[in-house]
Amino acid sequence: MVTVPADRTLWRTAAAAAHPKARVEPTAVIEVPGVRVDPIIALHDLLNSPGPDAAEAADHLRQAILERTWRG
Repeated sequence: MVTVPADRTLWRTAAAAAHPKARVEPTAVIEVPGVRVDPIIALHDLLNSPGPDAAEAADHLRQAILERTWRG
């Protein structure tokens, strides 16, 4: 099953994240782990998941996003 978001900004956000315009010194990126998932999209998926612990997982992720402690 594929879910297509009604919010078209999700596609633009994903495209912008995939192709950033800012130049970064390559040596500065070596020690930074790559992001594997967009936390907002993951939160959306959790909030729409039927799993028994989805709500609790969404609360944890939401808190990490708000506290800026999320690591993808």
